[in-house]
Amino acid sequence: MSRNGNAITLAKGFYEEGVHSLSDFKKYLLKTRDQIHRMGVVHPASMHNLLLRY
Repeated sequence: MSRNGNAITLAKGFYEEGVHSLSDFKKYLLKTRDQIHRMGVVHPASMHNLLLRY
């Protein structure tokens, strides 16, 4: 995901699980919804936060 030079970087483990695109990531999150997923952002008002939310 990228917008105006901002990007979200995922761990290599996601790639190994078959996550190669945004739609794959969404499917993975839905498939593992019983697990706790944590994502960090640099600041609550950052573009990274907006990218993760929307």
